[in-house]
Amino acid sequence: MMCPPALEQASESIATQQHPPRRDDVLVTATLTVLLAPLLTGWAAGAEYTPDVLGQALGYWLLPAMGLLFVVQQRSVDLSVWMGFGLGATVGATAVNFGCHPVLVLGIVAATGLVVGLVNAAAVVMVRIPGAIATAGTAAACYGVSRVLAGGPTEIRIPEGALAVWSMPNVWILLTGGVFVIAVLAAALAAFTGNRRPSRRLALGGALAGSGILAALGGLCKLAQSGRAPATSLGLIDLRVVCAVILAGGLMLHGLRKGLLAAGLLPLALLASTIWDMLIWDFWELPVTVSLPALCVMVLGTQWVFSSLGRAREPTRIALSGLTVGGIVIVALTGIRVTPSGEQLHVLVSRAALSATGVGIWLSGILATVLVNRRSGPARPTQESQAA
Repeated sequence: MMCPPALEQASESIATQQHPPRRDDVLVTATLTVLLAPLLTGWAAGAEYTPDVLGQALGYWLLPAMGLLFVVQQRSVDLSVWMGFGLGATVGATAVNFGCHPVLVLGIVAATGLVVGLVNAAAVVMVRIPGAIATAGTAAACYGVSRVLAGGPTEIRIPEGALAVWSMPNVWILLTGGVFVIAVLAAALAAFTGNRRPSRRLALGGALAGSGILAALGGLCKLAQSGRAPATSLGLIDLRVVCAVILAGGLMLHGLRKGLLAAGLLPLALLASTIWDMLIWDFWELPVTVSLPALCVMVLGTQWVFSSLGRAREPTRIALSGLTVGGIVIVALTGIRVTPSGEQLHVLVSRAALSATGVGIWLSGILATVLVNRRSGPARPTQESQAA
């Protein structure tokens, strides 16, 4: 007669054989891959754009996006990454103008980010303030400190050659890429070298502290690129950070290995978000930008379709997920304006009509999923999702 632990292990084994693990990672990777294909094609063929794949994938917004990704994977949110980014740039410029050595500037900015992250961690983990409220308060504090250092809503410029140690071409790419690799390796070591998984509170505190450091170092990368610290304001809130986190699967990929996969996909997700922002729906004169919010909604809808349909309905789930992904790709095709030989595209079908077709196909997949769930009930949470 089997003891209860052995019986439980046997039951889990049988359940795994009947229902293989849900491949969220496949959906996220496939969505990003098929989205990048038309976007890169349109970007390379557009006469007015100069493709800089590495510069956009490893741009200075990558580090704040990575910090936000770490926090999101702990089921919280960090709304201070943008103001922390501005504070890092402002502190770095102030330190440079005081004559500090570039290496010392790096340490000062990292320490500033650590203070911001620890304040967030203390408020969320120890005081138990909701993450959105706590980090919004920290963002307001960063905003105020930046305004004081800058002497108002102005940017701070640094003398040319002040960062002589970092005066090599595209230094911000090397700096961003180096910090990104270090952060991924640190997360991997923390995930795989411990004898047991840290508690959720400890993991969340570490993610918030790391997010503060990464956001501030992103601001330093901006300073190294442009030679100026931007004025800290609401204009710093760049939705590419949010889009990159969603595209990389930050809300869908949980657990150690899948979380590292999301971090690895983040540069490509930032690249896709940047190109989408440049090319998609720029033919509409609107008072606000709608392309990035639309991308976030469409990708979240696709991930919801995949998650809401249970494994017992695998063919339906694959079909409807493919339908929604196809709608997004059709919208992305509107970014291809000319062929490499210079011939104009979208002559027979306007870009607006093609966009409407893609949105309609995506919406049909969402509505079909709603109908399927109403008939048979939503999917029950799996052991894998509960464990995550």
